[in-house]
Amino acid sequence: VRPVLSTNGTLLTRDRARELKRAGLQYAGVSVDGLPERNDRIRGEEGAFDAAVRGIEACLDVGLKTGLRYTITEHNVADLAGVVDLLVDVGVDRFCFYHLDYGGRGADISDVDLSPEATRQAVTDLCDLTREYHDAGEEIETLLVGNYADAGYLVEYADRELGIDRARLIHRYLRRNGGDPTGER
Repeated sequence: VRPVLSTNGTLLTRDRARELKRAGLQYAGVSVDGLPERNDRIRGEEGAFDAAVRGIEACLDVGLKTGLRYTITEHNVADLAGVVDLLVDVGVDRFCFYHLDYGGRGADISDVDLSPEATRQAVTDLCDLTREYHDAGEEIETLLVGNYADAGYLVEYADRELGIDRARLIHRYLRRNGGDPTGER
């Protein structure tokens, strides 16, 4: 069992992060919805962005593996590059890019999901940003979550941007990893 936490980070202090780590927590994923103004508007709380960043820093300060979670919509796609920059500035090395899930509360906001074209552009931008940071010596891990159609596009992107050998390697990894597990249990 690998205990992990998904949180908005606003209540994470250094002491609380230390207690969680001592209790066996392996990873904290802290969600933000954009840069400060947009995040606070979406979250409905002034200062929520700054509190989330303090929570991220508290986790990192005690040596707890921490990642940034970002669900992309029409409301926050413009902040994508700034959020990735934040990730690097704060010292987080894992970025989880979530497509909007229409289950739960996502059903209430499905009208702000990106079009397929805008989604493809956002994924392209994220891949480009990740490559730029890797080229600059920053080792960030980028995950695409919630849209298994990304797999085919990643192979296409790799072929175009990184060459056929890298695309084949990515394709082999994706085949080994499997596809959408929905309904397998």
